[in-house]
Amino acid sequence: MRRCGTTEGGCNGKTGTYAIDYVIPDAPYVRYRYPTESWKNINGTRFETIQNSPTPGQGVGVTYRVGVYTECEMRLPRTVNDCPGQLLNPKIFLASRRMDVLGPIGSIAFVPWQQGTLCRHLTDFGNYGRFNVVGQNGVIYGLDTGLNYFRSNEPTTLMECITDRWEGTRFFYKFKPVKSFIERADGKPETGQRTCTFKVFNWANQVILEQTRDICPEAVTVPSTYGNNKGSFRISNNDPNKFLRVVRSDEGAIKVASVFLGNVLIQKLLSPVGSLLYPRVCWDCAGDEKCPPGTCEVKCKNHICCFDSYGRAVKTIKK
Repeated sequence: MRRCGTTEGGCNGKTGTYAIDYVIPDAPYVRYRYPTESWKNINGTRFETIQNSPTPGQGVGVTYRVGVYTECEMRLPRTVNDCPGQLLNPKIFLASRRMDVLGPIGSIAFVPWQQGTLCRHLTDFGNYGRFNVVGQNGVIYGLDTGLNYFRSNEPTTLMECITDRWEGTRFFYKFKPVKSFIERADGKPETGQRTCTFKVFNWANQVILEQTRDICPEAVTVPSTYGNNKGSFRISNNDPNKFLRVVRSDEGAIKVASVFLGNVLIQKLLSPVGSLLYPRVCWDCAGDEKCPPGTCEVKCKNHICCFDSYGRAVKTIKK
């Protein structure tokens, strides 16, 4: 009887020859094509398409309002003990003034003044850096970035307490830009060419293909299936105490089907990386053993008896 799958006692320990057939699944892949192009295959497990909006600041002759957000870290000369909590290294988020720039915008750079500048009041920072923007035809716009406002991640009551009780104290601070921003001065939405980024990932979620074009491709993920990658082999067993074993296991991203006779590994079958299917193993024990030549085969309950010409049972075969 032909059986497939896994087993811990295949062929019931019969002696003779076992016929083993197997099928290795095909690897999964992503199939895609762009308009006017032919289909292409890549050994990935999934894909994604991302519609990209026009890049801000690239409108020709459009006036943009540009600025930068900056994070400032303050440090007092000593710990504040007479206010609720303690102020050690508070971070304050600052916003620079904005300036209008004629697009398209080429580059944005924040140039800080010398680090360690001193200030005497929490709200008296003055100018602390310069914001340079390259606009249309390479024109450089520069702005000394005086502050419009600040906000702290410390409780308001603590900030008020320090302002009231530490008036005139010299505070040390250093700053770094967090992010810049660009927006159209006329408030209209950004115009321009939209693009599509196409990414293909492997079994480890790593990007193995990335393309950005004006249009998205047609794509489909083809999962692993059992195809024509087939094979067979035979196992000879002369020990009725040894059983056929087919065991499945995972070795990282590889599905494995191992064929044993007893505890001896006969053959290890591997699926392609990324396949969700194990190799399919089937075995046939129906014709694995026959009576010796010159004997007669007789059914005897749950086994077969082989009688010689004198009527003696010279061999028994398990069914």
